[in-house]
Amino acid sequence: MIFMKILHNVKMLFLRIYSIIAPISYAKYVGASIGCDCILESVHFGSEPWLIEIGNHVEITSNVYFITHDEVLGHLEMKKNIKILFVMEKLLLGVYNKLCK
Repeated sequence: MIFMKILHNVKMLFLRIYSIIAPISYAKYVGASIGCDCILESVHFGSEPWLIEIGNHVEITSNVYFITHDEVLGHLEMKKNIKILFVMEKLLLGVYNKLCK
C-alpha cells in the first residue's frame, strides 16, 4: 500500500516535470489535440484533456487552466452576460486564465 502511494507520487512528479520541460509533448501524451506552430507554457489540462483541441498558431502563457466537465460551467451559466468563447486559431491567452468546457 505504501509502495503504491510512493509510486503514484513519483509518477505525478514525473508528469509535472515533463509538462514543464516539454509542454506540447506532454499535452499530446495526455490526449489533448494540438495544432502546428503552438507555444504552451505551464498549462493545466484538467481531468479530461482529450476533450481539449487547440488549433494552429496559438500561444498560451503560464498558469492557464482548462476545466473540462466541472461544476464551474453550471455556475457560469447561472450568471448573466457570460458567453463561452471558442477560438481555434491565432489566440494568445495570458497568465492565470481559466477556460471551461
